[in-house]
Amino acid sequence: PLFADAVSFAVSALLVRSLPAVPRPVPQARESLLRQARAGASYVFRDRLLLGLALRPAVGNIAFLAVETVLALFAHDRLGIGSFGFGLLLTAEATGGLLGAGIASFLGRRLGTGTALTCTAAIEGLAILGLAASPNPYAAGLALAVCGAGMGATMVLAPSLRQTIVPPELMGRVASTSRMLAMCAAPFGA
Repeated sequence: PLFADAVSFAVSALLVRSLPAVPRPVPQARESLLRQARAGASYVFRDRLLLGLALRPAVGNIAFLAVETVLALFAHDRLGIGSFGFGLLLTAEATGGLLGAGIASFLGRRLGTGTALTCTAAIEGLAILGLAASPNPYAAGLALAVCGAGMGATMVLAPSLRQTIVPPELMGRVASTSRMLAMCAAPFGA
């Protein structure tokens, strides 16, 4: 698995390298890193939509990590599966994530981005409840695949929406603020 992961990164690097060059912006006067971070955070906290887009994955990470932390124990004790079966559960979750990412643009066009994001949050929550009530590994795998699909769609829809409303010069700062909120929430769930 480690070799396959390394190969996937090498292929990704080659694909990125094949993209056409984009002209670099003219450098502005250097701001301190703290001032740049403050500008990004200020932009996020002043805009309700951006704040919602930042808090959605933060709350999701609290819930998701609460589940993932005990998933191996749940799979072993409640579902009666070993390490191979646990690997299959994680594979189901990842496969769902790929499916969700693949259908995200369709969902966004069909439902509208806001409605699609609301639906993915509801689907993730219901899938986690389904996981908790799973009587067997197959139902648990299905629940994890559905949860993964919701997360995959969310991970496409939310950043895409953010990119449409944030000025290019603030994009990195705003994305960093959003990412920091999401990642800092994860240990609380765990």
